[in-house]
Amino acid sequence: MSQLDYDVALLRVDPTYFGFDPYVPLQMMWGDGVGDVITSWSTSDPDNFNLLVDLMKEACVQPENQMTEALSKCYDLISQQVPAYPLLFWNVSTA
Repeated sequence: MSQLDYDVALLRVDPTYFGFDPYVPLQMMWGDGVGDVITSWSTSDPDNFNLLVDLMKEACVQPENQMTEALSKCYDLISQQVPAYPLLFWNVSTA
């Protein structure tokens, strides 16, 4: 895939779709490659992308009381490196 030329990527994803576990949307977007397909992060900045992969692997083996801090490092890295921001979010309860 060639390098994409843009300033911001709009992503349509509801982080509560699979529940309220903060690891699930992280894995859904970056672990399974959906976010990378949209942003080409793994090819444009492989060092930081690989750092995220390592941080995610580290976070998923942490005890629950330490997982939040490890996941925060992942989200901080994403927010610093990837031009994808939630612009609108609404929560709809379903039966």
